[in-house]
Amino acid sequence: MSRGITLLLECSVFAFCDGGMPENRCMRSRHLLVLLILFCGLAAVGWAARPSLHQVEQAVNGRYNHAQSMRAAFTETYSISGDRQVESGVLWLRKPGRMRWEYQQPRPKLFLVDGKRQWLYIPGQDTVEVGSLKQMDDYRNPLRFLLGHTNLAKELTNLHFSNTPALRPGDWVLEGIPKAYKNEYRSVRLEISPDYKIRAITLRMVDGSQIEIVFSSIQYNPPLRSDLFRMKLPAGVREVPFSQG
Repeated sequence: MSRGITLLLECSVFAFCDGGMPENRCMRSRHLLVLLILFCGLAAVGWAARPSLHQVEQAVNGRYNHAQSMRAAFTETYSISGDRQVESGVLWLRKPGRMRWEYQQPRPKLFLVDGKRQWLYIPGQDTVEVGSLKQMDDYRNPLRFLLGHTNLAKELTNLHFSNTPALRPGDWVLEGIPKAYKNEYRSVRLEISPDYKIRAITLRMVDGSQIEIVFSSIQYNPPLRSDLFRMKLPAGVREVPFSQG
């Protein structure tokens, strides 16, 4: 807000007060003026601070293209028709093409991509689901762009700043449609922190369901053992084809 506009607002209130406004109303008006000036000033700072869509996109691309590995805690919320299911655990990513989703709550579960195949195993079961990457039809698929050469504009069509409120004040929310999965997803939202980390991903499916994945304790380029991305199974566990959905 310019100093001239601030002075104009101040003069307006004092003019009312000099014109015979009761003292209590005059004081109330002055308090409201202070709040108005603060609000407009903060809004102006926010508007000026937000970089362009291209700047955000390029900064995110740069961060993830330079990262060879990543570790983060995650909370995943699946919602449909008013029902919610919340799971949490730890995610490890390693280029090229490896990821490990180790679910810890409410029950252990492991989803693993070893660069060639995908695996889904629930401890205690006598089978493990296995499929090739070409067969992958899993909601974690849109995250695979983080494992290669990241280019948000090429991965997402109609990329734009979303009006959806961010989970954390000061973050930006980008939204677009995954090109490779446009028949399955209505949109993907990415919440970006001021230091260009992807803080959350929201997947909105065509069937009306939604999956929100929130990341915390994000580490880039931690040393990760190769065996993190090898499936180790108890004796007697049988492989079965990966189920779709």
